Amino acid sequence: MEYYDDYVVDAAVKYLSENHEKPQFIMVGLYAPHFPYVGPEALYKKYRERAVLPASFRDPCPTPVWERHHQQVSEETALGAQAAYCAMIEAADGKMARVREAFDAYCDRKGSSRLFLYTSDHGDQCGDRSMFAKSTFYEKSAKIPLIMAGDGIPQGKVCRTPVSIMDIRPTLLEHTGASPMMDVDGVSLAAAFAGKAVPEHAVYGEFMERASMQTPADSYCFMLRDGNYKYICFEDDPECELLFDVDSDPEERKNLAGERQDVLARMRKLAKEHARPAESLHVQRQHTRNRALWMAYEAAVGVQQDELWTDTPVKARRYPNIMVGGQPQNAGRDPERKRS
Repeated sequence: MEYYDDYVVDAAVKYLSENHEKPQFIMVGLYAPHFPYVGPEALYKKYRERAVLPASFRDPCPTPVWERHHQQVSEETALGAQAAYCAMIEAADGKMARVREAFDAYCDRKGSSRLFLYTSDHGDQCGDRSMFAKSTFYEKSAKIPLIMAGDGIPQGKVCRTPVSIMDIRPTLLEHTGASPMMDVDGVSLAAAFAGKAVPEHAVYGEFMERASMQTPADSYCFMLRDGNYKYICFEDDPECELLFDVDSDPEERKNLAGERQDVLARMRKLAKEHARPAESLHVQRQHTRNRALWMAYEAAVGVQQDELWTDTPVKARRYPNIMVGGQPQNAGRDPERKRS
């Protein structure tokens, strides 16, 4: 993971050190922070001293649909996972700082305007409710950074209005003066750059859950955020509805579905307008089929995955130290041994 991210950042910095005539739109994607929880040892130790168990650590899983994310682990393991994840975040921030410096230097040389955007695709439960990794709609998994900086963007301004990754495209198009796209689900946030209010709009998410990594993803989950309320429902568990006031209950430990019938009815109505379970299942089945076809094609032509990474250094193939209780335990795998 670390080698891959360094490779990507080095390539981006090198590209930005060169001169390019045409306008540039550059996307740099890191793997970290991401499961498995492996961060730099010094940063791990830094955060291990500060890690605390989430208040919801022993809370039960609300639905069998999410049961595979619920893992009974020791408190020590949960604290270690949290420390490693925080270590990965700081390390990733440092790598992106290199990209930002190279980008600013490039724009200065060119005398061009600039817009820098830092975001992610998901967070991590990291022990909340004894859940780990992504794929839930709790804030720890669904809430991500969206930071913009550049010409015409006020410094230090924080927008509390819920927004979505789907808002990025229309925002970039309006900010750059390009023609708007048709049939875009998001809305432009460019008004916030001028100090105006962001248009309030329902923010929603869809996810196809699976019972295990060996089974197809065919269980539709839906999340809707409207103002301070968040609503979550499950196609395969219709009796389970979650309703949270994330302003007064940021840890999402009090389900209001039973007592706020007025809000629940409004959120159900909005959910019917946006949820597309049948379409999502169809798309997921297409992805599963296409993946199987590509794997069959690679097997037929003799493509070996290891051949794609023959130039990686030995350190990138070495298993990291596993830190448990602050003591390193090397996984002990020979990096030179060929995979079976």
